[in-house]
Amino acid sequence: MPKPKFSLLSVDDIKLIHEKALYVLENVGVLVDHEEVIEMLKNAECTVNGKIVKIPRDLVEWSLKVVPKEITIYDRDGKPYVTIGGRVDESYFRPGSAALYLYDPIKDEKRLPTTKDNVNVILLVNSLNNIKLTCPSFVPRDVPNELIEVAREYVTLKYTNKPLETSGFSEEGVRNIIRMLKIVVGDVSKKPMQVFPACPSPPLKWSHLIAQNIIDLAKEKLPVTVLPMPQMGGTGPATIAGSLVQHHAEALSGIVIAQLVNRGAPIVYGGSPCLLEPLYGTANIATPETMLLYTAYVEIAKYLGLPTEGYIGLSDSRRVDVQAGAETLMGAIIAALKGINICAGPGMLEFESVVSLEKLVIDDEIVGLAYRLTRGFDINDETLAVDVIASVKPGGNFLGQRHTVRWIRKEYFLTKIFDRMDESRFISRDKPTIIKLARERVEEILKKPVIYELPKDIERDLEKWVQEICRRYGAEKFIRVF
Repeated sequence: MPKPKFSLLSVDDIKLIHEKALYVLENVGVLVDHEEVIEMLKNAECTVNGKIVKIPRDLVEWSLKVVPKEITIYDRDGKPYVTIGGRVDESYFRPGSAALYLYDPIKDEKRLPTTKDNVNVILLVNSLNNIKLTCPSFVPRDVPNELIEVAREYVTLKYTNKPLETSGFSEEGVRNIIRMLKIVVGDVSKKPMQVFPACPSPPLKWSHLIAQNIIDLAKEKLPVTVLPMPQMGGTGPATIAGSLVQHHAEALSGIVIAQLVNRGAPIVYGGSPCLLEPLYGTANIATPETMLLYTAYVEIAKYLGLPTEGYIGLSDSRRVDVQAGAETLMGAIIAALKGINICAGPGMLEFESVVSLEKLVIDDEIVGLAYRLTRGFDINDETLAVDVIASVKPGGNFLGQRHTVRWIRKEYFLTKIFDRMDESRFISRDKPTIIKLARERVEEILKKPVIYELPKDIERDLEKWVQEICRRYGAEKFIRVF
């Protein structure tokens, strides 16, 4: 089966970058703002000077040997859903996360999001075939800060059975999420349904919060995405190769910490690199330079046999416009070509700070296009269709052939949003824009949403716990928000 391929680094390139990252870890080190982690690294024969820890090559190599090369992620019902890592080159997209605003492209305005907006995202994703994983996209502003993680997690666990990825914003927040997962799925280490991002602070620093998150998650053997985010020209070298070395060193240091906490703790090698725009000082995510950096670190991770993730398939545009489509499609195709296992980004705009429900629906189509392109096509006796060509004869047509009916379903990607209408239908529908078609699709889904209900006893236990934690923070009035 012919498939499009895209390769960037040679094996020698990968080995060189890996060697340079090992040199950085051994000779420059990382800043660790967590006494327990520092002591753990010291006991593993790292050199410690204050909070600067230099990590020897042998410890990195040991960590790469013991870290799992594949991770099976389960749905809420405890059934295997996807396997990532190893030889798996499948890509699974999820919505962008932790957005501070919701954008309405019809009104051309953005506003602070609510818990209801997260519910809408979850319900939309239930009906979007190409968005395989889910995520509460927004940081809701209708609940106290102490309850943000609870609000995000609760509506996700309540309304869908798709696996999710989302992070905590505090030590207690991550522990609350773990508690909620245990209520719903039981032993979280045996059938994990959630992946947690953990971002080092570039360059080469682990904050106390993120280090503690890794400790708490690794102890439970919950999958952690180590997510370096060098900003080329800002918090990373201006060169792609230099930021790649830093990115790889930060990822390796996170793997080491997790394995020292709990040998065999599952890790996803991820990234969210950006570029410091030299004219405006903005953090650009969806540029050709960042696409090259994504491609390079993913090839290194796959060379090491590790599961991969990227914040890709999104746009830096402020609007759902031509720029948004171009940047999203560029990222989605690269992600699918490279087999980045988890792809976080659909729906997202404006430097990872805004999500649009309409863009999420459009991006489901864009991801479908990327999947179709990278699937390639079959070459065999049936697809070569010589007998069909002979039966139609010169001057005929293939409309009435069974072969045509059969292969339209297999061979073509049929869109729901993109405009492929004939002129008369286009005019009869008042010449709809893609934004209007996307809004109609959003309204259609939310009018009759697909909801995966929790078993009543589990839902009751989860609600009871949520009510208890609301009372703990003196926030009884917010119970009804959920």
